[in-house]
Amino acid sequence: MDTGQRAPCETLFGEAQQLYERLPARAPCRFTKDTGIHASYAVTAYPASAYLQLRDFETARKHGEVALAALGSAPPGSRSPYGQAQTQLVLATSLVGLGTPDDAVALRSQTLTATRMVAPLVAHARALERAPMSRYPKLACVREFHEQYQHVTQRSTAAQGES
Repeated sequence: MDTGQRAPCETLFGEAQQLYERLPARAPCRFTKDTGIHASYAVTAYPASAYLQLRDFETARKHGEVALAALGSAPPGSRSPYGQAQTQLVLATSLVGLGTPDDAVALRSQTLTATRMVAPLVAHARALERAPMSRYPKLACVREFHEQYQHVTQRSTAAQGES
């Protein structure tokens, strides 16, 4: 889905980037977490998702890779597994759009097996899961991922029903 709002979107991201660049070099720590890393992540992860919606897969991929690098630079106690999983799903979907389903499926499979699938992440994965199935339904890796996705989401739904 292309929302058709590219210019206003890019203006807002430019303003966010300018504000980010004005932050102090050493961000304050809140609750023993370095908030600077999360700001760095946010200023790239949100554009990755937006560019995916704008169907600019190359720009979405670039922003997604920078966002993952920002999270990867965080100390272990400050990392966001949910943010990482969400960004990996966006990055994988951009790879599908760029015509590299094998790389996308590998990244998605890693995300599904490495992350506790909480309800918002399952919904996000469901929305993004359709891309490879609609574009590459005959590829074995895509069918295998679809089966893995169904298994993980069924297990997650069952676990939520028990709690």
